[in-house]
Parts: sequence; C-alpha cells; structure tokens
Amino acid sequence: MKIFKIRTLLLAGIAGGAGYVLGTKAGESRYAELKVQADKLRAQADRLARSPQVRETVANVAEKVKESAEKLPDPVADVVTKVADSATEATSPPVTPGPESAPGV
Repeated sequence: MKIFKIRTLLLAGIAGGAGYVLGTKAGESRYAELKVQADKLRAQADRLARSPQVRETVANVAEKVKESAEKLPDPVADVVTKVADSATEATSPPVTPGPESAPGV
C-alpha cells in the first residue's frame, strides 16, 4: 500500500512537471502571437491618429470645446482647455529632429 502511494505521488509529480513544461512552451508561443497582434494594432491606431481627417476633426472639436469652455468658471475652463489642447497634440504629427539638433553638431 505504501509503495502504491509513493508510485502515485511520483507519477503525479512527473505528469505535473511535464504539464508545466509543455504549458509554458505553449504559453510562450501564444504570448509571442499576442505581442505581434498588439504591435500591429498599435501601429494601426497610430496611423489612424495621425491621418489628416482625424487630425482635422480633433482640431475642430477642440476649438468648439474651447469656445464652450469660455462660458464655464475659470478653474473648470482651464482644465477643459488643457484637455482640448492635449487631444490636439496627441494627434499632431511626430516631430523629427533636424540636423541642427543632432548630437555633436
């Protein structure tokens, strides 16, 4: 009876270890797939945010929000204006450094 318990525990340990190893390998490949998909989605979102149509729409909405913010109390208007400016900046094209800002120049 004691040998049966030891054998069962040993078999369960080996099976558990094998399952862990196989599961982590499968998890690694799934993680890699998800990372590739997330990178693609991030790139698409960035392209969308930088598109001229989206930038124009965001700028128009931000201007209307700023106009409406003038009717609000000062502390609230300041916050609303900052948020509108942040939205406009978030969709603006990335700034590429020119040759004058290169290191060592």
